[in-house]
Amino acid sequence: MNRLLAFTGISFIALATTALAAEHMPVQDHVVLKLTEEGWVTTHSADVDVHFNIVQQKETADELKKEILDSLERLSPGTEWYVLSSQETKDRTGLNRWNVSANARLPEKNIAGLQDKAEELSRAGFKIIIGHVNFAPSLAERNSLLANLRNRIYMKAKEEAERLSKTMGGEPYRVQSVNFTASFTGHQPAMAKNMMLQRSAANMESDHSSGSGASKMPVSEKHHVEAVITLGRLVPVK
Repeated sequence: MNRLLAFTGISFIALATTALAAEHMPVQDHVVLKLTEEGWVTTHSADVDVHFNIVQQKETADELKKEILDSLERLSPGTEWYVLSSQETKDRTGLNRWNVSANARLPEKNIAGLQDKAEELSRAGFKIIIGHVNFAPSLAERNSLLANLRNRIYMKAKEEAERLSKTMGGEPYRVQSVNFTASFTGHQPAMAKNMMLQRSAANMESDHSSGSGASKMPVSEKHHVEAVITLGRLVPVK
């Protein structure tokens, strides 16, 4: 019986000690805020589609493939081209017809006169057509801007923690979490001198008539990045 009472006494002491320690444990103090950064990305290159309509006559398949690759290189020297599709069919006369499409990212300086080059490189049975010319930032350019905007969010969060610590005094606040929300984008035409030029650029973009694309204007995009920031500190209970 005495041993049981002794254990019971120890248990009560342990519970009391735990409760006393809990009363003096520091508590979390949180401040939650939303930060937004925005920026522009402008491109000086364009995605270009090139189509080949070929009637195979005396040429071998290897000779046609080489002529296609040589033509792409002459359209834009030093450019890495990607063949998107290649179809071979036989027409009613028994001749093989090839339809080949290729795509590349071309610098603005290589866009001028592109259709003229295509016509010069074309011949009977070997037609080169410049397709869609899309002056819009590439994925790499967009990602570079978004990385920069996120970095600005991090810096702002750190500054907010330092500002709050200075204002409130006591234990310093620290950045506990940064949760990014979905970014959103606004599009604006770049290098437009006035609204007439902007409308002209939009009309040229939607025009499906043949052309080199040289008259189209590079496009800028405005991106926003938002994040929910949690600042926190431990506040001792007196």
